[in-house]
Amino acid sequence: MEILIVDDDAMSRTLVAALVRKLGHNVLLAENGAEAVAAFEQQQPDLILMDGQMPVMDGFTATRRIREIDSSRWTPILFVAAENEHSTIVRAIDAGADDYLIKPVNPAMLRAKLAAVARVHKLYSEGEAQKQRLQKYHDSTEEEGRIALHLMRKLVNIEQLDDPMLKTLIVPITANFSGDLVAAARTPRGAIHVMLADAVGHGLAAALNVLPIVPCFYSMTAKGFDLDSIAIELNRTLRQYMPIDRFVATTLISVDPALRRIKVWNGANPPVLAFAGDGAVIARFPAKNMALGIVHEAAFDPVVDEYDYAVDCQLFACSDGVVEDYDCTTDEMARNQRVEKMLAETPPGLRLKRLRGALSARTDEGTAQDDMTIVLVDCTMQAAPGRTVPPRMPAQSSFELTFGADDLRELDVVSMLIDVIDSIPGAHFHRRQLGVIVAELFANALDHGVLGLPSSLKDGAQGFERYYEARAEALARLEDGSICVRIESGWHNGRPRLELQFRDSGRGFDRTATANVKELARHGRGISLVKSLCRQIEYRGAGNDVRVVYLFEDDAVDALRAVA
Repeated sequence: MEILIVDDDAMSRTLVAALVRKLGHNVLLAENGAEAVAAFEQQQPDLILMDGQMPVMDGFTATRRIREIDSSRWTPILFVAAENEHSTIVRAIDAGADDYLIKPVNPAMLRAKLAAVARVHKLYSEGEAQKQRLQKYHDSTEEEGRIALHLMRKLVNIEQLDDPMLKTLIVPITANFSGDLVAAARTPRGAIHVMLADAVGHGLAAALNVLPIVPCFYSMTAKGFDLDSIAIELNRTLRQYMPIDRFVATTLISVDPALRRIKVWNGANPPVLAFAGDGAVIARFPAKNMALGIVHEAAFDPVVDEYDYAVDCQLFACSDGVVEDYDCTTDEMARNQRVEKMLAETPPGLRLKRLRGALSARTDEGTAQDDMTIVLVDCTMQAAPGRTVPPRMPAQSSFELTFGADDLRELDVVSMLIDVIDSIPGAHFHRRQLGVIVAELFANALDHGVLGLPSSLKDGAQGFERYYEARAEALARLEDGSICVRIESGWHNGRPRLELQFRDSGRGFDRTATANVKELARHGRGISLVKSLCRQIEYRGAGNDVRVVYLFEDDAVDALRAVA
């Protein structure tokens, strides 16, 4: 240790210094209290042996001054006093001394006192080192948390949650970070997409689980993808980036005020409810899927539930923390019914306030065991204030879309076309059939027209695998080429009809190969399916221009089942 010896008597000072050095410690010397204070400030000794009566500044004053100095280190002070100076020892301890020695200093007593101080000093030093490590860890954690919180707020795009149709509430179980997340954005057509994600766990670790799917949700919504395509991609992304035990219960909602249509994909979250103005539940969307990140792509079910509303209503969605009360005597259905009853009894405009009060009470009582998140979406019969909603497409309309090489490589053209067609009155009820037609016609135009792939590649045991490998390579190399799609809606004998035309930049093909459906090979079944669904199919030019007519009739559904 570094030991400061303070004594105005040179003989005593020298004697004590010799004993201290013999015990293996370093020595600092001071002749009075003023020098002792200065030495303490400059040298920061580990121990001070302080005499009482000294010129310039006595030991009592010096002890008080040293104790007044703001130091992060503990420095014990041992007062040196005569055997009969009990009042001196009391004054010294009152001034801030920790212990005392009797003059003349006994070597054995000095050794024992220094050994005791050394043990305490070692423990103190270890405690200080541990404290510094903890402080460093705390500062590092705080900085990481600050950066993570900033990143999450940017990724979630909080300003988009300020939508007139949307109300949200997130109550985290831990400070700052929630394993629940809400993201919302508008599609190009004006529909609002909402994602409520509930990651397994709590705090920062759970919050990080949902980050990979946030950019994907916003990007696909901005491009106009429908919920089924978004659900597929979110599941794929989570499986790619996160361990399988870090799954995310997810609710995807789409509300299109122009079509007055609600779509919901619910993966392991409590049921989504649609409340009419009088509090009655007019639609219910229970969880029909597992959480994202668990199911392999081949087994994943992206099918959404749909509901066309005819009156103003309000959607309610929540994470399971809202309905869980960890009461073993209450089953899940009863808990859901309790929340449903509270919502039914509350006017739409007051529901968020009442729910906030109920969740805050649970947090204050300590009964909340999970993050709690609520989403309310107002489904109105007209556009929200400040929003321009596309009008319904007129019965007689037509337009063209042209996709170049970059579009064909990067866009999900089929999903975009189906979303456009879905806006035509009546097309919604034939979505499955029209989806098959569009997918087949686009695949033929791209694969055989633009890319020039022969159908014969599909023949043989490894045919399809070889075909899709060739397709991926050709698409990656594609620099020139285009597909023009024309969509026309109208009437035929009093029935609504839809005309689709696909024109590609390829060389075309031998149209006689499609003349007889029964003679088609395994790679011609797509054309057979299109023919069975459409009232009319016509190839023009060199075969790179195909036109089909679809009628909105019930027999199209029967045809689809028969071919399948």
